[in-house]
Amino acid sequence: MKITQKIKRLMAIALLAFVAISFNGCEVEEDDLRDVLIGSYNCTVKLYLLDGGELYYMGSDYDLNNKEFNATKSSSDDEMTFSLEGTTIFTANEFVEASNGTLFNVKNGTFDFHTTGMVDFSGYEENYTLDDVGYSGGYMNDSQKIRVTLQFEGNYAGSTRTFISWIEGPKN
Repeated sequence: MKITQKIKRLMAIALLAFVAISFNGCEVEEDDLRDVLIGSYNCTVKLYLLDGGELYYMGSDYDLNNKEFNATKSSSDDEMTFSLEGTTIFTANEFVEASNGTLFNVKNGTFDFHTTGMVDFSGYEENYTLDDVGYSGGYMNDSQKIRVTLQFEGNYAGSTRTFISWIEGPKN
Protein backbone atom coordinates (compact mmCIF):
# COMPACT_ATOMS: atom_id res chain seq x y z
CA MET A 1 0.00 0.00 0.00
CA LYS A 2 2.70 2.49 0.89
CA ILE A 3 4.54 1.94 -2.39
CA THR A 4 1.37 2.53 -4.42
CA GLN A 5 0.66 5.78 -2.57
CA LYS A 6 4.25 6.93 -3.10
CA ILE A 7 4.02 6.17 -6.81
CA LYS A 8 0.73 8.07 -7.07
CA ARG A 9 2.26 11.03 -5.24
CA LEU A 10 5.36 10.98 -7.45
CA MET A 11 3.18 10.81 -10.57
CA ALA A 12 1.08 13.73 -9.31
CA ILE A 13 4.21 15.77 -8.55
CA ALA A 14 5.66 14.92 -11.97
CA LEU A 15 2.41 15.94 -13.64
CA LEU A 16 2.33 19.25 -11.76
CA ALA A 17 5.98 19.89 -12.62
CA PHE A 18 5.28 19.15 -16.30
CA VAL A 19 2.30 21.53 -16.31
CA ALA A 20 4.33 24.24 -14.56
CA ILE A 21 7.23 23.85 -17.01
CA SER A 22 4.92 23.77 -20.01
CA PHE A 23 3.16 27.01 -19.14
CA ASN A 24 5.94 28.86 -17.37
CA GLY A 25 7.22 31.66 -19.55
CA CYS A 26 4.97 30.81 -22.48
CA GLU A 27 3.25 33.79 -23.93
CA VAL A 28 0.19 33.52 -26.07
CA GLU A 29 1.07 35.31 -29.27
CA GLU A 30 -1.67 37.60 -30.51
CA ASP A 31 -2.43 37.98 -34.18
CA ASP A 32 -0.71 40.99 -35.71
CA LEU A 33 -3.45 43.04 -37.40
CA ARG A 34 -0.87 44.38 -39.86
CA ASP A 35 -0.24 40.96 -41.43
CA VAL A 36 -3.34 41.03 -43.62
CA LEU A 37 -2.34 44.39 -45.13
CA ILE A 38 1.16 43.38 -46.22
CA GLY A 39 1.46 43.25 -49.99
CA SER A 40 1.08 45.09 -53.25
CA TYR A 41 -2.09 46.78 -54.49
CA ASN A 42 -3.16 48.09 -57.90
CA CYS A 43 -4.60 51.47 -56.94
CA THR A 44 -6.26 54.52 -58.34
CA VAL A 45 -5.60 57.85 -56.67
CA LYS A 46 -8.45 60.35 -56.96
CA LEU A 47 -8.67 63.98 -55.96
CA TYR A 48 -11.65 65.67 -54.29
CA LEU A 49 -12.30 69.22 -53.16
CA LEU A 50 -13.69 69.48 -49.62
CA ASP A 51 -16.02 72.46 -49.48
CA GLY A 52 -18.55 73.08 -46.74
CA GLY A 53 -18.32 69.49 -45.55
CA GLU A 54 -19.09 68.12 -49.03
CA LEU A 55 -16.66 66.28 -51.31
CA TYR A 56 -16.54 67.27 -54.98
CA TYR A 57 -14.69 65.00 -57.42
CA MET A 58 -12.10 67.01 -59.38
CA GLY A 59 -12.41 64.83 -62.48
CA SER A 60 -10.46 62.13 -64.27
CA ASP A 61 -7.77 64.59 -65.41
CA TYR A 62 -6.43 64.44 -61.85
CA ASP A 63 -6.69 60.65 -61.44
CA LEU A 64 -3.58 58.51 -61.14
CA ASN A 65 -4.54 55.08 -62.47
CA ASN A 66 -2.94 51.64 -62.06
CA LYS A 67 -0.41 52.79 -59.48
CA GLU A 68 1.56 50.29 -57.45
CA PHE A 69 0.83 50.83 -53.76
CA ASN A 70 2.80 48.70 -51.28
CA ALA A 71 2.33 48.01 -47.58
CA THR A 72 5.19 46.67 -45.45
CA LYS A 73 5.74 46.29 -41.73
CA SER A 74 7.92 48.96 -40.15
CA SER A 75 10.67 48.22 -37.69
CA SER A 76 8.34 49.61 -35.03
CA ASP A 77 5.94 47.02 -33.59
CA ASP A 78 2.87 49.15 -34.18
CA GLU A 79 3.48 50.79 -37.56
CA MET A 80 3.46 50.08 -41.28
CA THR A 81 5.11 51.87 -44.17
CA PHE A 82 3.18 52.60 -47.37
CA SER A 83 4.75 53.50 -50.70
CA LEU A 84 3.35 54.62 -54.04
CA GLU A 85 5.33 53.65 -57.14
CA GLY A 86 8.34 52.82 -54.93
CA THR A 87 8.42 56.09 -52.98
CA THR A 88 7.53 55.95 -49.28
CA ILE A 89 4.68 58.36 -48.67
CA PHE A 90 3.48 57.67 -45.14
CA THR A 91 3.55 55.52 -42.05
CA ALA A 92 0.36 54.17 -40.52
CA ASN A 93 -0.40 53.26 -36.91
CA GLU A 94 -3.31 52.70 -34.50
CA PHE A 95 -4.46 49.42 -36.10
CA VAL A 96 -7.82 48.12 -34.90
CA GLU A 97 -9.92 45.15 -35.90
CA ALA A 98 -13.31 45.89 -37.44
CA SER A 99 -16.13 43.52 -38.37
CA ASN A 100 -14.91 43.16 -41.96
CA GLY A 101 -11.26 44.11 -41.83
CA THR A 102 -8.60 46.28 -40.28
CA LEU A 103 -8.68 50.04 -39.76
CA PHE A 104 -5.69 52.33 -39.22
CA ASN A 105 -4.58 55.94 -39.13
CA VAL A 106 -2.08 57.77 -41.29
CA LYS A 107 0.72 59.87 -39.88
CA ASN A 108 1.59 63.11 -41.67
CA GLY A 109 3.72 62.99 -44.81
CA THR A 110 4.79 64.83 -47.95
CA PHE A 111 4.26 63.70 -51.54
CA ASP A 112 3.37 64.92 -55.05
CA PHE A 113 0.07 63.08 -55.50
CA HIS A 114 -1.44 64.80 -58.48
CA THR A 115 1.57 66.39 -60.18
CA THR A 116 0.76 69.67 -58.46
CA GLY A 117 4.01 69.85 -56.52
CA MET A 118 4.99 68.51 -53.13
CA VAL A 119 2.31 68.92 -50.49
CA ASP A 120 2.18 68.15 -46.78
CA PHE A 121 -0.75 65.96 -45.87
CA SER A 122 -2.43 64.30 -42.94
CA GLY A 123 -4.86 61.42 -42.63
CA TYR A 124 -8.49 62.33 -43.25
CA GLU A 125 -10.22 60.50 -40.42
CA GLU A 126 -13.74 60.70 -41.82
CA ASN A 127 -13.21 57.64 -44.01
CA TYR A 128 -14.18 54.98 -41.44
CA THR A 129 -15.65 55.21 -37.97
CA LEU A 130 -15.57 52.57 -35.24
CA ASP A 131 -16.88 53.28 -31.73
CA ASP A 132 -17.06 57.02 -32.57
CA VAL A 133 -13.37 57.13 -33.51
CA GLY A 134 -12.39 58.11 -37.07
CA TYR A 135 -9.77 56.24 -39.12
CA SER A 136 -8.13 57.35 -42.36
CA GLY A 137 -7.48 53.89 -43.81
CA GLY A 138 -8.99 50.47 -44.02
CA TYR A 139 -8.54 47.01 -45.51
CA MET A 140 -11.68 45.00 -46.31
CA ASN A 141 -11.25 41.25 -45.84
CA ASP A 142 -14.04 40.18 -48.20
CA SER A 143 -12.93 42.23 -51.22
CA GLN A 144 -9.20 42.36 -50.30
CA LYS A 145 -9.20 46.09 -51.07
CA ILE A 146 -7.46 48.94 -49.34
CA ARG A 147 -8.64 52.53 -49.12
CA VAL A 148 -6.75 55.42 -47.60
CA THR A 149 -7.87 59.05 -47.49
CA LEU A 150 -5.41 61.90 -47.13
CA GLN A 151 -6.08 65.59 -46.57
CA PHE A 152 -3.97 68.52 -47.75
CA GLU A 153 -4.19 72.22 -48.51
CA GLY A 154 -3.66 73.60 -52.01
CA ASN A 155 -4.39 76.55 -54.24
CA TYR A 156 -7.48 76.30 -56.44
CA ALA A 157 -9.20 79.13 -58.30
CA GLY A 158 -7.04 81.72 -56.55
CA SER A 159 -7.63 80.62 -52.97
CA THR A 160 -6.34 78.02 -50.52
CA ARG A 161 -8.63 75.01 -50.40
CA THR A 162 -8.77 71.69 -48.62
CA PHE A 163 -8.37 68.60 -50.81
CA ILE A 164 -8.96 64.94 -50.09
CA SER A 165 -7.04 62.29 -51.98
CA TRP A 166 -8.33 58.71 -52.04
CA ILE A 167 -5.97 55.82 -52.69
CA GLU A 168 -8.04 52.72 -53.37
CA GLY A 169 -7.57 49.36 -55.00
CA PRO A 170 -7.42 45.56 -54.79
CA LYS A 171 -4.54 43.47 -53.56
CA ASN A 172 -2.44 41.93 -56.34
